[in-house]
Amino acid sequence: MGARSRSGRQRSGTVGSWCGFFGLLLSPPMSDAGRALDRWDTDRAMRTRAWTAAGVASMSQVLYMVDATLIALALPVIARRFDEVSRSTVGWAATSFLVAQASLLLVGGRLGDRHGRKRVFLAGMTLFTFGVALTAAAPTVWMLIASRALQGAGAAFITSGALALAFPMFPAAKSAVLIGAWGMVGSIAAWTTPPIGALVVERDWRLAFALVVPIGVLAIVLGRRVLVEQAPASQSGRSDRWSFLIGPPALGLTMVVLADGGRWGWTSPRTIAVGAIAIAGVAFLLRRSVVASDPLLDLSLLRIRLYAANLAGGALQQAGFFAWFLTAPLVMSELWGWSIRQIGLALAVSQVLSTIASPLGGQIVIRWGSNAAIGLGTSVNIVAMIWATTTMSATSDFWGSYLPMALLFGFGSGMAGTVTTGAALAALPVALLGTGNSIIQLVRRMGGALGVAAGFALLGNAAGPALLTGARRAWILVAVIHAAIFVALAATRSRAASRRLEPIPSGSAP
Repeated sequence: MGARSRSGRQRSGTVGSWCGFFGLLLSPPMSDAGRALDRWDTDRAMRTRAWTAAGVASMSQVLYMVDATLIALALPVIARRFDEVSRSTVGWAATSFLVAQASLLLVGGRLGDRHGRKRVFLAGMTLFTFGVALTAAAPTVWMLIASRALQGAGAAFITSGALALAFPMFPAAKSAVLIGAWGMVGSIAAWTTPPIGALVVERDWRLAFALVVPIGVLAIVLGRRVLVEQAPASQSGRSDRWSFLIGPPALGLTMVVLADGGRWGWTSPRTIAVGAIAIAGVAFLLRRSVVASDPLLDLSLLRIRLYAANLAGGALQQAGFFAWFLTAPLVMSELWGWSIRQIGLALAVSQVLSTIASPLGGQIVIRWGSNAAIGLGTSVNIVAMIWATTTMSATSDFWGSYLPMALLFGFGSGMAGTVTTGAALAALPVALLGTGNSIIQLVRRMGGALGVAAGFALLGNAAGPALLTGARRAWILVAVIHAAIFVALAATRSRAASRRLEPIPSGSAP
């Protein structure tokens, strides 16, 4: 029986988890699904190879979470190590990674389509591993920032097609199991990396990054052996070379202005000059996206209202999340005097309820639509930031102040972040899921980079009680950013569309 008939039976029954929602969403139609499932059940070697490939591909999630956690924990220590430069400059150790990744995500996706996803994945893993080795050995802050950018470039090639490498190796009936395992890997990484990372960073921040290198090497070795190269997608014509030449630097320069414009001064000659170049580059990219037959950026997807609204909502959610995630450790370290180990445990606590929020969000989507789930998660995050702004003081109070805020923010972020991505993908035709996901990852990374830059700009170089004042401004901004998600959701009013469990069939009008 075909995949669509099975997904119809699951839709009419009780859908028990968000994993099932994604499995139904992404299951490719297979006319011989029954035979594939029979072979899966009887062929142990097939199952072993598929799960090994999924494990290798899921290392992209682990590495991304480990990297984000380590840089959040290590920034206060790095700032003290390189005390000859400002905190805003040290903050670029985080921002440069996000900017490089966001700039090259679309390129990585298109290169994977053209030349093979396995090849691009392994190239990205090699870049990332080499970059993290340089990060561990960086003698200056500028070398550190450059090596972090190299890591971001590698991460762009890794994340653009990681799941697509494992997905074809599973029969359609097992796609929900794969997606569930994929999400579980992310949850486990979110739980375990803060406390473990804190223990290592507390000893030596360079050692923490050096320990990531063997993970990357292992992924490369296993990837070469177990990942299966899929035939590149057939293309009707050549990719637009001008999109590839102008797009990445234009996006990168845009993020540079957004990140450093406040420090430079928004009306300074430097900001105006770089901003003008960035605007011209983005305008050119958009123009090529309209007139070229095979552009880097497919703007036609934005005509799908549900996709566009959740695309914007996901970018805002990431901006708010990273504005908190990378500023809160500075308050814990410099104002409250917490050790790196205590900060790691505190960040781990913030992820406790995120594992509950994702399956609960799936239930809400099925019953009341994606807007209801996103609205609930967003509202909880706003309450968390109001709580943080009004209760946190120069004296730490873990139980009465931090813990309620962390649990609320973890719950809201887990729900809103997951559902915005799922709702956007659910709005797409099957044939455009890969391209659409690349754009989703691009704008989410750009949103995260902007959130980091905005948070550090509001903190400035303050110390002591003034640091808390800057942090409160950053947390108020996080609340405002989350409130803006409701504006994005107002663009959608179709409950039926937001509850869709299958992509729009290929060829359907948006």
